[in-house]
Amino acid sequence: MLPETTRPDDPWWIRFPVWCRDEARASCADSSWEVRAPLLLFWVYLLIRHWSALEYHSIAAGINLGIHEIGHVLFRPFGTFLMTAGGTIAQCAAPVIAGVLLIRQQRDWFGASVCLGWLGTNCFYCAMYCADAQGKLNLPLVSPWGRGWGKDGFGDWSVMLRGLDLLEWTDTFSFLWKLAGTACFLGAIAWGGWLLWEMHRWRQGFQQQREQRRRELAGGAPPPPAQGGDDDSPYGGSSKPF
Repeated sequence: MLPETTRPDDPWWIRFPVWCRDEARASCADSSWEVRAPLLLFWVYLLIRHWSALEYHSIAAGINLGIHEIGHVLFRPFGTFLMTAGGTIAQCAAPVIAGVLLIRQQRDWFGASVCLGWLGTNCFYCAMYCADAQGKLNLPLVSPWGRGWGKDGFGDWSVMLRGLDLLEWTDTFSFLWKLAGTACFLGAIAWGGWLLWEMHRWRQGFQQQREQRRRELAGGAPPPPAQGGDDDSPYGGSSKPF
């Protein structure tokens, strides 16, 4: 359990999680949990579909493929291996970068949790093509330099694992990617679910404060003085992170 407050002399591994929790809570002010709740059910649906069929393509498959191919172009100047790996690097880095920007620029912690689920779709995408490194699935291959099939042996994972002399570990790497994707989906569900609960708590606290103020005004008592910031916040301070 995280402490409610920290001291300046506390180590960073205590202060940073507490800061993240407080910032995430503050971002829940004036947010509707009802319109966001279906996304959690969507993550559950995608997780089930990905485990039931390795070749399942989610709604994010198109944008994932586009970013993947851009990654090949971006990493082309750095040699054959990095150019080949660049697609995977780019498609996995994009959700991470998007999540960090959402937190830093917009204080949108729920949006960042969505990016974690997006990363999960990329992990399952990698698991699928990793499993086809030996052409077992014979998936269609698309790149800026041509088309082909998994059995042709020039897919990204075929080239990388063959170059590392790890081609016989294809199924193991594919399974690890599936575990990573599962962890991302479960993390997005847990993270998003906690934020939805905080949004619900904020609304309840706001309504209780409004009702208390209405009763005080109806009884002729002056409202309590503001403590600084937005005193409508149920967290006892500003309803905004800054």
